[in-house]
Amino acid sequence: MKKIGLIVPYFGEFPNYFDLFLKSCAFNPSIDWLIFTDNEVEELPSNVKIVPMTFDQLKSLISYKLNTSAALPDPYKLCDYKPAYGKIFTDYLEKYDFWGHCDIDLIFGDLRQFITEEILTEHDKIFMDGHLILYRNTKKVNHSFDLIGDKDTSFRYCIQVPEVMYFDEWGINLLYEKYGLRQYNKPQYADILPQSPYFRNVLFGDDQHHKNQFFQWKNGHVYKRWEENRKIQQREYSYIHLQKRTFPPHSSSLAKETAFVISAYGFYSSNDIPEINKANYKQVLHYHVKRLKGITPIKVKRTLKGLIL
Repeated sequence: MKKIGLIVPYFGEFPNYFDLFLKSCAFNPSIDWLIFTDNEVEELPSNVKIVPMTFDQLKSLISYKLNTSAALPDPYKLCDYKPAYGKIFTDYLEKYDFWGHCDIDLIFGDLRQFITEEILTEHDKIFMDGHLILYRNTKKVNHSFDLIGDKDTSFRYCIQVPEVMYFDEWGINLLYEKYGLRQYNKPQYADILPQSPYFRNVLFGDDQHHKNQFFQWKNGHVYKRWEENRKIQQREYSYIHLQKRTFPPHSSSLAKETAFVISAYGFYSSNDIPEINKANYKQVLHYHVKRLKGITPIKVKRTLKGLIL
């Protein structure tokens, strides 16, 4: 099995669901996470390592490794540097066949189910969206960010301007297309629209939004569940991306449970029907209460438990 290490520089306060992020990492024991941060974390899964580092120290490391004094006004600008992490963090990556970068506004499912050995063997770059991308750990691939491109697809140009140019999602992908390099892009994740008050996933391929859908993490898997033709349906994803969203605090015991609901209004125990009802009233459960109008609350709860598998 090919070894994978994910690089995560993060500066500032972690989101309040960071414990659930870590829990989802723990259920992917064959993948390592290296988090470069000035935060302290007391408890970590065995496959997650904190590397103490300040933002100024990272800027110095980047300047040294890339021989540049380019613009890096704040951590968000790191988006343009992500494709160069193979060179910047090379000292931490020697044992890995693939390195990658990811965000922490994610809850992972079973990543190896979606990133198979066959996919890794046949491609040098896996995925095209900056919240999770893998690169083959070879000198050629690790220096591919520096290939000659047009102005907006040139790494050296993008890092000279202070505003974020999204080189990790735009420029590097165009460079791979230009030079005919092997990249894989059949995303099977739930990318949640930040503009929507409810959970609407960015559509791709044969995916479809369902008005009564919700998401659930269960035993290392991420599912979307909905009812269709009076039957409970589900689709599994590699992860769910919760970009630009804030959530109310959740119970500290949630990280110890085998399953939890991921809703637009927070994270809830899969066994806590009243709280799920409160959280998803407009999004999910109102649909069922309306459809089952006149049925006793006990029967309503039983029906809802059919969705919370």
